Amino acid sequence: MPFALAPVLSGCPELGIGKAPDAGPPNFGFIDVRGNDRAYVNNLVGRWFTEAEIQRLDDDSLTPEEWCSREPSYVLVLLDSVTVRCDNQEVYSAGISRVSGGEGGKIRIILRAKDDSKLRQLVFRDVLGTRALISGSPCFDREMAYARFPRIEILRRQILDGSSCAQVQRLSGPALDPRPSTP
Repeated sequence: MPFALAPVLSGCPELGIGKAPDAGPPNFGFIDVRGNDRAYVNNLVGRWFTEAEIQRLDDDSLTPEEWCSREPSYVLVLLDSVTVRCDNQEVYSAGISRVSGGEGGKIRIILRAKDDSKLRQLVFRDVLGTRALISGSPCFDREMAYARFPRIEILRRQILDGSSCAQVQRLSGPALDPRPSTP
């Protein structure tokens, strides 16, 4: 009797018993990424600051007014887009169209942008940990040294004491007279 149940328990392909359900073609869900090395973006995600900007912000003796005098310039790389803020406070943003890497140690991010856009591509060269040389920024007409600056959040909390720059600027602006004005 125990031998009679053996074919049922082990599966009987002729009867369809014990057979795995059909999962479709073997490449179901496969996305062809040849020529589009999106994995290179993972190492670039974050805010990149110029060396001069890091030196400006890396002073823990700044007053809140000095810290908030202007927004820092940076290159912000996300998985699907790039935002660039220049020293003159112009902001450029575009979605990532394609990524290529490997040739000569460069990672090229091609952006979805109009033909006349100032931000069409960014090229990261010599990426080593938190440092890289970046070209293609609309802020500079040459390759610039950039780095990540993890201390910025610590310094912001330390200098602003939990406030935002908008709160600091509002408090340091002209004092509001609580008395109503009379004509």
